[in-house]
Amino acid sequence: MRKIKLKLLGISGILYRVHVVVIQSIFFWLLTGKWEWAIGISIVWNIINTFLYYNYHYWFAKLFRIGKDMDKGKIIWFTGLSGSGKSALVKRLAKKMDNVIVLDGDTIRKIFPTTGFSQKERTAHIKRVGYTATLLAQNGLNVLCSLISPFEDSRNEIKRMYDDFILVYVKCPVEVCIQRDTKGLYKKAIAGEIKNFTGISQKYEEPQNPDIIVETNKLTKNESIYYLVKNLKKIL
Repeated sequence: MRKIKLKLLGISGILYRVHVVVIQSIFFWLLTGKWEWAIGISIVWNIINTFLYYNYHYWFAKLFRIGKDMDKGKIIWFTGLSGSGKSALVKRLAKKMDNVIVLDGDTIRKIFPTTGFSQKERTAHIKRVGYTATLLAQNGLNVLCSLISPFEDSRNEIKRMYDDFILVYVKCPVEVCIQRDTKGLYKKAIAGEIKNFTGISQKYEEPQNPDIIVETNKLTKNESIYYLVKNLKKIL
């Protein structure tokens, strides 16, 4: 069906040009009184006009980066401790954006259940997610990634994978995250039931140069999303 529509558009374009040549030929014939001159002038006029039209749009697209580059999406990567509010922010932001897909750390681990939590395993996992996000963004999707991603080197490596990368640091003291502990994970980690738990038995390296910092312990949920969107608009 799509091919038929494209063929019809092509035929329609050709018929339009023929129609224009006929009308212009009649007009120029009325001015010159000679059909051969009228038809020749009309054809040359249309060739020049077509060249100028496509030349204008080519340079307009170059000047304003319209085309292939504009079709690419962005990667917005949320990092922060468990319980800092990353997933909540991502869900609310996703509702405000078009062509968006969410890659949530908990969901992705269900796809790769054997992935561990050691520094080496976390780094490999983040690379895997980063590569997936890059492929999606290259095909026009805005990708929102919500992962603890505790190590600076691995975050920087993802940033090098893709130019349109925005790092959002969802900042919240570990003491506040422990108080929230909606999943009961901190309680288990403190009791020694969970190993390599970020913020308790594994370090979290704060981002050195994040694009946006949202301090969820100082802002309400509504204030946090408002602050995030306001600062994203400045970057986007």
